[in-house]
Amino acid sequence: MTIYQMKWLIALCLLLSAGARAQWVRVDAQTIKLSGDIGRDAYQAYQDAAKGGYSKVVLQSAGGSPLPALMIAEDMRKHQPTITVDGYCLSACANYLLLASPAPTVPCGALVIWHGSPSGDFSEALATMRAEKKNPKLIERYAKWANDFSVREASYYAAIGIDKKLLPDSVEIVRREHVAPESTFTFDELTGDYSETISSGLWIPTREVIESYGIQVKNFCLTYDQEIPVARKQLGIMAPYTSAGP
Repeated sequence: MTIYQMKWLIALCLLLSAGARAQWVRVDAQTIKLSGDIGRDAYQAYQDAAKGGYSKVVLQSAGGSPLPALMIAEDMRKHQPTITVDGYCLSACANYLLLASPAPTVPCGALVIWHGSPSGDFSEALATMRAEKKNPKLIERYAKWANDFSVREASYYAAIGIDKKLLPDSVEIVRREHVAPESTFTFDELTGDYSETISSGLWIPTREVIESYGIQVKNFCLTYDQEIPVARKQLGIMAPYTSAGP
């Protein structure tokens, strides 16, 4: 498991609906919708739902596996659909799918949350693998996959005209603002068994900050910034957050 995957699993625990497997469905003749997490089979599910074409996409996802999400986003761009967030679009959903539209729609009560990218952790992951003396062939294979993903991700951001600094900033700003992880736990006094869930700090930027990276916000709720605290509670996102800019 990579460092990014561990971070992703932590973030996934933030939503009450987390853990739902991705469901791509056709809503009507022109609309397809994603509900749930983006797993390894998500691209094929998307292709099945997209048969016959579409012009509208609805997103409701806490994110998931970055490469399948990027593959879907690359194909979505060819359709130039209108994209609407239904409730929430986090992590890989925001990193890639949301940006396949030049001006996504985020209605009042919905949230968009970025949560880094695996490309920011590849060097650390490879260093850890070498320190743990993993199989050299495994390290070589992972290094190639990491490089291919990074190139593909950079190419996508260049094509859509969005500043890729958005991705590392979503992590660095949380650190800079000292948004501490939050721990909740259960403990059995009889057996000593326990479980702990760590909710990492989140970056929920304002319209102005989002726009500074080249994302059009003309279709965002006009009171998006003011509604962030309320929407966060309504969606069950209890982790600490910041809306600060770079």
